[in-house]
Amino acid sequence: MKFTITNVDTYKIEVTYDNGTKALIPTVAGKDKAYYADLIKRSVPHTVTEVAVDSVPYKKDDTGTVGDDIPAATEQKFDYKGARSFAYPSTENLMNSLYPFVSGGTDSEKTKMDAHMKLVQDAIPADLTEYTETDIQAKITELKKDSAFLQ
Repeated sequence: MKFTITNVDTYKIEVTYDNGTKALIPTVAGKDKAYYADLIKRSVPHTVTEVAVDSVPYKKDDTGTVGDDIPAATEQKFDYKGARSFAYPSTENLMNSLYPFVSGGTDSEKTKMDAHMKLVQDAIPADLTEYTETDIQAKITELKKDSAFLQ
């Protein structure tokens, strides 16, 4: 798409694209032409469609504080499998605990791992409950109080 620089001042570069749209690119000290070329490229709308002014949620002379109109993101929900995965030991820790056992050593590390996993499974049962990351972190905080929980 073609563009024309229609004005440059100490605060901004005004750009008009051949589809009739415009962009204001803020000027920044010490930036080269490639920096501005990238901003000009990223500022062009991909598709331009006419919309009824009444359907635009902002109206002329509206004021506000930056960010206030952005809704808070909803927390992702996890089933019991996903929730347990936060509290289970890492794969590396699991492998380290099993290696001595499978190579003819003792099962003491495996026994500790079994206790940890049972603790997690009891705290997060296999049911239809959905957990947020906040819920899971609260569970982990409680689990850490138990000596069976491997830190």
